[in-house]
Amino acid sequence: MKTGILESENFGNGKRNYFIDFARATNNSNYIKITRSDKQTDNSYKKSSVCIFQEDFHFLIESFSMLFTSMIHRESRSGEKRKHPHYL
Repeated sequence: MKTGILESENFGNGKRNYFIDFARATNNSNYIKITRSDKQTDNSYKKSSVCIFQEDFHFLIESFSMLFTSMIHRESRSGEKRKHPHYL
C-alpha cells in the first residue's frame, strides 16, 4: 500500500499559508496533518503542524460541525454579516 501524502489542499496569502494533507503512515493507518507556515522577516518560514490520527477523525468532524453550526445560529440571531471579502 502507498504511504505518505495521498491528497493535499492548501490556501494562504503568501505570508501565512496552510496545508492540509491526508496521509498514510507506514503502519497503514491514515492521518490528517494540518501545517501552518509563516514567512519570517529573513524570508525563511516557520512551520507548525498538528496530526489527527484516523481513530480521532470522528472527533474532528464532530467538532467542526458543532463549531460551524453554532456560528450559523449565532449569526442568524444577531443578524451579523460575514466580514470576509468573499462574503461581501
